[in-house]
Amino acid sequence: MNISWTTPNIGIGNTHGYGKGVFAEENIEKGETVAVFGGYVVAIKDLSEMRKRMKDAYDIILQVGYQITDELVFSPVSKEQFSVIEYLNHSCDPNCGFKDKLELVAMRDIRKGEEITMDYAMCITSGLFSLEECLCGTVRCRHVVSGNDWMNPVLQKQYKGYFQPYIEEKIKKSEKK
Repeated sequence: MNISWTTPNIGIGNTHGYGKGVFAEENIEKGETVAVFGGYVVAIKDLSEMRKRMKDAYDIILQVGYQITDELVFSPVSKEQFSVIEYLNHSCDPNCGFKDKLELVAMRDIRKGEEITMDYAMCITSGLFSLEECLCGTVRCRHVVSGNDWMNPVLQKQYKGYFQPYIEEKIKKSEKK
């Protein structure tokens, strides 16, 4: 059973060189809700134990999970729970971001046929969820995606209002110092 809701205007397709991805099947307007994520909340400190007891769930969390606090990650725990949105890929020049902890919205108008993407900098602060080799191929590609990318002032300005709320709060606190 799918545990995430997605707009009917998206579907799974093949990317150019890195597997499956999510694509707009109709035009999507800026601000439109693309998905509302479903899943389970797991403490990051419990992941090492989960790796021993529930290897498949652990692998899925590292593949499609995202952080909702510094200590918690939110994710499906089995492939049977996947919907279209769990095939969402990272891009260093994304077209979607977070409206709140669960809702993903279009950051700009998205044309039919365009891949739906987000930047993992919007939702990770832990090194567990980094990409050692980014394959997005955009002009803005950082080549490596780490749990510290949210600290980049350029990204903070570019994604203001689209980070996970806990990251927005961390940015506000760092600006006051």
